[in-house]
Amino acid sequence: MFDKNWNLQTYNSADDDGNYFIDRNPDCFAILLDLLRTGELYIPFNIPKKLLHREALFYGLLDNVL
Repeated sequence: MFDKNWNLQTYNSADDDGNYFIDRNPDCFAILLDLLRTGELYIPFNIPKKLLHREALFYGLLDNVL
């Protein structure tokens, strides 16, 4: 997501220590991180699929959740 082809917005830029703060949905982030770790997608019943779709689009992972 940090390659030069990804449109990183300035409000998500690194701080002085090189850390990035990405202000997105933490519940969906946990699901997508688990997907990247395991290769399996598990969507809890309390997460709307439309919300997860939007977050996957943001992170460039849409192909992994369809």
